[in-house]
Amino acid sequence: MRSSTLRSGLDFLHHHRAFAAASTLGIALLIARLALTWRSVYWFYVWNLFLAWLPLLFATLSIRAARQARPVATWSYALLWILFFPNAPYLVTDLTHWHPRPPVSQWFDLLLCVHFAWLGLSLGFASLRLLEAEISERHGQRAGWGFVVFTLSLASFGVYLGRIGRWNSWDILVQPFRLSTDIVRQIVHPVVHLRTWEFTLVGGLFLLCAYWVGAAGGPMPITAPARRNISS
Repeated sequence: MRSSTLRSGLDFLHHHRAFAAASTLGIALLIARLALTWRSVYWFYVWNLFLAWLPLLFATLSIRAARQARPVATWSYALLWILFFPNAPYLVTDLTHWHPRPPVSQWFDLLLCVHFAWLGLSLGFASLRLLEAEISERHGQRAGWGFVVFTLSLASFGVYLGRIGRWNSWDILVQPFRLSTDIVRQIVHPVVHLRTWEFTLVGGLFLLCAYWVGAAGGPMPITAPARRNISS
């Protein structure tokens, strides 16, 4: 069982080897910085990068379950995907932590932060592209793009809850009442919470434009893996 799980994980990483290589580069930059300064600055990126990988994993598993006609597993993974999806674009907001930190060159740190921001967006968009393609194939292109607009709008709100509200994806299980109360309060009193909706609108438009530009550039080299790629 353990070897099967390990093999499944290696197959998943191989299928998305470009992202695995980019993630390895990001971690190597962090290690190089640590070796130079012996200060663990920016190491929160390791955890945030792990969270950004989860949507791609859950999207892959959801599609696999759908193709095997397992509706409970399909919707379970899809729910996990929508819960964790905002963690991918969230890495863009980590740019707020950048500022010159001698003796490390400010350009090294800037490129490091931009690398993780780009990687987070890329991982999130790859997972969204997988599900958009699956929905478009089953229900048409309009349904696929409607799903994209809805998801990115919801993700922008989720990023706000994480960055400004300091909520985590798992708080829906750990603190469901407090989280839902906070969300309802912001929806019921939008005028009082203008900052929420300004962030959500601008952030949603940014994500939509970024995704659209990527789509206009041609098909992403990301496809749903064949069933043999992820073993049970």
